[in-house]
Amino acid sequence: DSSAGMTITAGTVQVYDGIFLPNVFMLQAGGTLVGEASFGTINAAAGGTLMTDEAADTTCDSFTGGATAVFRPNLDAGTLLKMTTSAINLANTKLDPVRSTVPAVGSQFMILQNTSAAAITSHFTSPTGTVLNEGATFTTPFAVYKISYVGGTGNDVVLTTQLPTVTGVTRIWDGGGGGDTAWMTA
Repeated sequence: DSSAGMTITAGTVQVYDGIFLPNVFMLQAGGTLVGEASFGTINAAAGGTLMTDEAADTTCDSFTGGATAVFRPNLDAGTLLKMTTSAINLANTKLDPVRSTVPAVGSQFMILQNTSAAAITSHFTSPTGTVLNEGATFTTPFAVYKISYVGGTGNDVVLTTQLPTVTGVTRIWDGGGGGDTAWMTA
């Protein structure tokens, strides 16, 4: 019975198109769903991680996040979460994009495509827990991003890389290792 659903409490479940899919996926803390498939409902209100795959977009009818949930879009692959109906409640889901290289300043990444006319409810939070309102910036190991919830066709979530924040402090390497034995002077 596909309406019964599946709860992922630990480990990773990777789903591909063409296999039996329950109508509802419930993610809990410790559980990860990676998909290049079409889902009914994904509910991560109790935690857990949703990751987009490297090969294809993840599509679902509705998504409910939560303060302990994590969304990890794969920016290297350019895959996204595509919503086909109006039920999108981010509910302060932590946004933790995956990227293995430094993107050029001004690069844009659509991470959530809302194909319905409805607006997205609530916001993402940064990896450090700061609420990401429209136009907010946040830093990851590879880039500084600015978030927009009105990108694309007007109701999609888009990240745009920014210049790193200038601190006004000049730093000069003196050739010393500072106690780090992996460095040495010539």
